Amino acid sequence: KQRTSINQTGGVIKWQPTVSWQDGKVYYWRVSTDSTSAPIGYTWENSSFIYLANQTEGGWNQSHFYQWLGNKFTTLKVNEDDRQFEFGNEVTNFDLRYNVDFGVNNPSYSVNYSQLGRSLGFPDAGFYVVVIDGTKGNLWVKPRYSPNYGMTFPNGSNEIQAYIFKMDDTSSTVGRKGFIDFIENVIPENNYVMIFTRQQSSTSSYRPELWGEDSVRYGKNIFQVLEKQGATRIREVLSTGTRPYAIAFQKGVKTLAENIGKDLNEGASISFIGLSKIPVGNMESKIIGPSKNWQSLEINYKLSDNPQTDTLSFDIIGLKADKSSDSVLLKNITAAITPLTQINANDYPYLKLRFNTKDVINRTTPQLNYWRILYKSVPDLAVNPNALYKMYSDTLAQGDIFSLDVAVENVTDVDADSVLIKMTITDATNNNKIQQLKYAPLSRNNKFTSNFKFDTRSLSGKQQVSIEANPNLAQPELYTFNNFLQTSFEVSKDLRNPLLDVTFDGQRILNNDIVSPKPNIIINLMDENRYLALTDTALFKIYIEYPDNKRKSLFFNDPSVLFTPAKINANGKNNKATIEYRATFTEDGIYHLVVNAKDVSGNASGSADYSVAFQVITKSSISNVLPYPNPFSTAMRFAYTLTGSETPQYFKIQIMSVAGKVVREIAQHKGSLIHSYRIPLHNHL
Repeated sequence: KQRTSINQTGGVIKWQPTVSWQDGKVYYWRVSTDSTSAPIGYTWENSSFIYLANQTEGGWNQSHFYQWLGNKFTTLKVNEDDRQFEFGNEVTNFDLRYNVDFGVNNPSYSVNYSQLGRSLGFPDAGFYVVVIDGTKGNLWVKPRYSPNYGMTFPNGSNEIQAYIFKMDDTSSTVGRKGFIDFIENVIPENNYVMIFTRQQSSTSSYRPELWGEDSVRYGKNIFQVLEKQGATRIREVLSTGTRPYAIAFQKGVKTLAENIGKDLNEGASISFIGLSKIPVGNMESKIIGPSKNWQSLEINYKLSDNPQTDTLSFDIIGLKADKSSDSVLLKNITAAITPLTQINANDYPYLKLRFNTKDVINRTTPQLNYWRILYKSVPDLAVNPNALYKMYSDTLAQGDIFSLDVAVENVTDVDADSVLIKMTITDATNNNKIQQLKYAPLSRNNKFTSNFKFDTRSLSGKQQVSIEANPNLAQPELYTFNNFLQTSFEVSKDLRNPLLDVTFDGQRILNNDIVSPKPNIIINLMDENRYLALTDTALFKIYIEYPDNKRKSLFFNDPSVLFTPAKINANGKNNKATIEYRATFTEDGIYHLVVNAKDVSGNASGSADYSVAFQVITKSSISNVLPYPNPFSTAMRFAYTLTGSETPQYFKIQIMSVAGKVVREIAQHKGSLIHSYRIPLHNHL
């Protein structure tokens, strides 16, 4: 026995014991997580294998007691004491009614002993002995003229089902000595024995007062013989005298029943349950496989001590991939080696074996030494976080990329085909996001890293992650319990509003401000989220209400509309989208611009849509010329309202006295619209 303790965070656990393997030896191994408390203890998972030094192919074998125990037995069993196969037992109810008959449940065993009365020469008083074979359940039958033990009779039927002994006789075979020898030396162990007294009249006596003398004569007496089999009341007849007495026992095993009558008329009925061997049985193996291809069946057995009565055969049962139904593929196999290449593993990836045996004469079974099936197995994939496990973060901002790297290992000596890995992300309302990746074939005892990346823009809150290798058995696999990994992460939902900014010709306007008939309207939307870039025109809804109250939506396929999506830089900044609208308004009047904008998470830019009214005057004019400050000391500015769609090519400002005299004239500087001049104080009135 070897043992070891391994501390690790899970995944594939590996141990190389230092064992000098012995050819043909069965080895058992088990594994358990550590005991968390004394009442719980260890929870062992057990398995076994046989080491065959010259065996190059893998397969399945059973050849040892504890391996047999995992099979399904039908009226067949393996005895734990000697570890031998034997038939199971059937139950028979036996019943004895004093001085009337002996009967059992099976009518074929019933017999009426009233025929064995005075007319057959029965002694004045004596014992009936009925023997039932403990293996077969059959009554012993004594030929009428047989001289071996018990009385013989010249008349009547040719055989009887009881051995009769005279208790007032000391002869070797029919008297007390014969009775003692028959019980002690003739009846085998485990056989059932029923003994009951018989009297011809109320004055008949089976002479118990004489039995004690036999201790000197034969070395033992009837009292001792029956007490050896568990009798406790037989010596009562020494004080009560001859009375009906009956006892049943399984020789060498136990007493089954005992009774003594209160008087001569009451009788001494007894009943008991006996077991006998069922003459037929079978054993069905556990499921074998799955297999890529079947090669051969090997069996080895030894016939019983009664080989001429043994009947045995083997069947091969095929199972489909879902194991829901089975079919007998080969029957009545007896050969030591049977090829199985004709069985298509694609049709029947699993097999079972059945051992059938029958012996109606001696009820003994052959001994199966081993049965084994050689076949090429399928691979076994295991998600192995102990080899590699890396998750980007367990808490992410919405829009960040969730990534998970985990090792997947082929833990067998069989190459695997292309490997499919499935990731399922499940939110609190059981909505699933599924991603599948396919990898190249995975060779034996090798591994690869599966890397998943997932955009979290559509996620929020707690997320459960499940990684599954070879989902839905995309290729046949030995086990699937080790194909899973589960973890979780949190997505922090973006709850902050984006910022919306609208300008007309570079200026933010107030309601009813006058704007150019051909303004350049710039709409900027900015968001602090560094992952969810504002790149979709669907984030905006824009419309303009004209002076005639007609509303027109702004579409992005309009050539006068230019959309510039956000381009987040490496620092996670500059999440800004811009819409440039070069408008042309031909009607004078009041217009309304309405902008509805939201970020990728659906957060609106404000509690209400952005809305501003503006006035358009198509006629070119200058009005509302205002100097400021007024009065001034060293300099002043002139503000004016300019209408029309074109900037004047030339204009000048004249400063006049109250008398109308021009005291200063300011001409337009080339290319300028807004100018600042310092005017000397002496030029102002």
